[in-house]
Amino acid sequence: MRCRYCAAGLAGRLCTRNHVNPLDWRLTFCGDCGAPLTRISGAGFSMRPYLVAGGIWLAMWTVISVLVVIGDRAPGIALLLALGIGTLGSYLAWQVLPPAGQRALSLLAALVQWIVGVVIRLVFRVFSGRRRSKTRHKRRG
Repeated sequence: MRCRYCAAGLAGRLCTRNHVNPLDWRLTFCGDCGAPLTRISGAGFSMRPYLVAGGIWLAMWTVISVLVVIGDRAPGIALLLALGIGTLGSYLAWQVLPPAGQRALSLLAALVQWIVGVVIRLVFRVFSGRRRSKTRHKRRG
């Protein structure tokens, strides 16, 4: 629960009775017993999960690229392997990320999905506008 060297809470901020509380710096008292919380916490930011997730992602795309290059002989099998490796690699990279990284990627994915939706709607409007104008000219002439 606590670090052997600095006595910081490893799971979050601890009170004097060792109740685990969130890492929110605005909290000053324990949510269970009301005792003051410690100022330090050992559950801080680390680059290691992001590096591991990035390494998994890079290795996954390297293997998928090799499968695509070699996949001329059996494209169906290469496609299935690429989909399987992509799914497994994405799942593993997602599980390694801390919750803050997962939220950031979820927001990024939602933003990309929104942008793609807007682009698709604009393309449909442009093409539907062209069809209407062609049919109007045909009816008049």
